[in-house]
Amino acid sequence: CDGAVPIVGDSMYPLLKSGDIVCYKLKEPDNIIFGEMYIVDWTDKNGDDMLMAKFVGKGTKKGLLKLISHNKYHDDIEI
Repeated sequence: CDGAVPIVGDSMYPLLKSGDIVCYKLKEPDNIIFGEMYIVDWTDKNGDDMLMAKFVGKGTKKGLLKLISHNKYHDDIEI
């Protein structure tokens, strides 16, 4: 385990609830297993740092990732 973070929000509900603590292991982006859940740390187009627990899938274009919520009321995000 390389660290642990608390979950905030409901995008992965009911698998993860706000207040749950998740542990993570650092992994290189080249070793992603699509369909698995990851803690993703990235910077959005506004320069804001984002840290999200999401399922990771292939994006619509090469080099993009699709971040998928478990809660159907949250839209997918491509980064």
